[in-house]
Amino acid sequence: MKFTRCLAAALAIASATVVTVTGATTSHAAAPQPAAAGAFDCLNGALAVSTPNPTEALTTRRVGGPPLDEYVTIRNTETKVLPTAGFTFEFGNMDKNRGPVPTVWWRVAGKGSWHKMAFHWNAKTQGNLPLWDSARLPLGTIGAHGSTTVEVSVYFPRGSVKDGYSNFWEVGSAVCGTTDLGWFMGREFQLWPWSGLPGSPVY
Repeated sequence: MKFTRCLAAALAIASATVVTVTGATTSHAAAPQPAAAGAFDCLNGALAVSTPNPTEALTTRRVGGPPLDEYVTIRNTETKVLPTAGFTFEFGNMDKNRGPVPTVWWRVAGKGSWHKMAFHWNAKTQGNLPLWDSARLPLGTIGAHGSTTVEVSVYFPRGSVKDGYSNFWEVGSAVCGTTDLGWFMGREFQLWPWSGLPGSPVY
């Protein structure tokens, strides 16, 4: 994805600690596309993304569960309705041993069914870094000054690497093409058993 370089840079900073990671925002979006009169203004920041306690890591001591759950709220800052909203999710750490891809489920909190994220890994852009990208995931319509909250549930399978895993959100809409409407660094997910060295697989 186009913000993989931002992720790698942020992960390099985050790798200095295994306890917490500070949420951050950036303005690396593509140039805004012109909107028709009366249409939604396709500008970076049109969607504000937030999570409770962004600097507090979510930690599990063993593989296979229990899951780590994060709630992320996406808010429409404009006075116009936004149709076909969606987000992409990037997940990973800085260890050279990628291990198996984590299992991540998501749903609109309080309603809707659970959906399993399908991840891909691009060797050309990501090298040996364990950075997994999702496809664009649909959220539907967000009303003027309205919001929707997404629940994400993460499981680490056997063989996963002991480390902290950062996650990054990019939000937008089909009506705005490739323009980023918001970007967000979520809470860190940690697989951190009491024994074993960081970067080693956990069974």
